[in-house]
Order: sequence, then C-alpha cells, then structure tokens
Amino acid sequence: MSTIDNRRARFSSIDGIEREDLPLAFEVWVEDHFAAPWATRETMKLAQHLVRYMANAKTYNMSLGELESLVQLNPEETRKTLAVMQSFGAIDSFTLDRLAGVTVMLNLSYHQR
Repeated sequence: MSTIDNRRARFSSIDGIEREDLPLAFEVWVEDHFAAPWATRETMKLAQHLVRYMANAKTYNMSLGELESLVQLNPEETRKTLAVMQSFGAIDSFTLDRLAGVTVMLNLSYHQR
C-alpha cells in the first residue's frame, strides 16, 4: 500500500490537475478558505493544519489528541469546526473516531482546480 493511501486528509477529487500541482492547490484552497466570509479562527487553524499534513512527506495518525495539542481544539471543537467547514463546502466529509483519529476529504472545487 502506498503512502498516499494512508493519508487521513486528502482532496476528494483532483481531476484536472497533476500531482506536481498539488502544492499550488494547497495554497489556493487555504487562501480561498481564509477569504471566506464564514471562516472563523478555528476553521482557519484547522485548514492550515490539514494542508500542512497533506504536504508532509510522511504520514502520521491524525488523532484527536494530536489535534488538541497542535491546533488547540478539543474533540468537540474539532467536530463543530469540521461540521462548519462541511456545511460551507470546504470539505466533503469527515469522520472522528477516538481510536482511529480524524479522516477528512477536502473539497477542491472546479474553480479552484
């Protein structure tokens, strides 16, 4: 199984862009998120962390404890923040599990691609 298959955060679709264009896609996704009128301090912190995670060459488990330590969001705040991001279309889906951690499918819109 390749490293990319182990990612806990990834774009749900990268149709139309090449793998070498992903750093630019990360930047566009974060900039659009930061400029969104609905963005909050929490969603911005989490968005930045998700992009850093995806850009990292090594995969690691995105546990709720790690998010609490790195992003300063407790598990309930993480759930609420991801729900806000999903309701505004920044992410397509997410799962939270105390043991398995967080899995997030980010929405890279047609316009962003």
